[in-house]
Amino acid sequence: MWKFIVLSVFLGIAQGASINDVNGNYTALMVFPTLNNGTNACVRFSLSENQSNKQGSCTDGKTVYSVNFQTFERYNGIKPQDQPVFFSLPLSVVDSSNDLEENLKATCTRDGEEIKDRAAFWAVNDNYKIAEAETSQYGRIMYLIGRQLPTAAQLEQDVAKIDVLKGKVGAVICNQEIYQEFLSGN
Repeated sequence: MWKFIVLSVFLGIAQGASINDVNGNYTALMVFPTLNNGTNACVRFSLSENQSNKQGSCTDGKTVYSVNFQTFERYNGIKPQDQPVFFSLPLSVVDSSNDLEENLKATCTRDGEEIKDRAAFWAVNDNYKIAEAETSQYGRIMYLIGRQLPTAAQLEQDVAKIDVLKGKVGAVICNQEIYQEFLSGN
């Protein structure tokens, strides 16, 4: 699941939110619900607008744009992993946590065909973002990603302040301590 090199994602822009909320470098920090394999996987990646701008549309009125996902570092266990897996997923940038689930209910089409798998992206603040998706392969899954890599203690404090995550059971998949352990080979 974490074996990405390049990923084309489709992005719909909601009112007030923009492609600038998505563009940048991130690390996947937590996954909700907890994955069965219990594996930490520090995946560092960039998201950027694809200039091809292959468009589609959604029933909620948003235009769908293409966004590139490219990993530049991935650790799972002791060694870096680099085998590519490609897929596309419609992604809507939303204004608030309340819009995450609502945007998953929208239907998007491209070239006359429905895009079945759904995702929504919310900028919690300058550092943290939440990506929630519903896919035929993985069901409903939510990721907390960050521009900066926090310590375990800082991540715990920050997550406690994010209302949409309260009461959810998730797993930490990367923080500074996990990342340093991967780098050291322990």
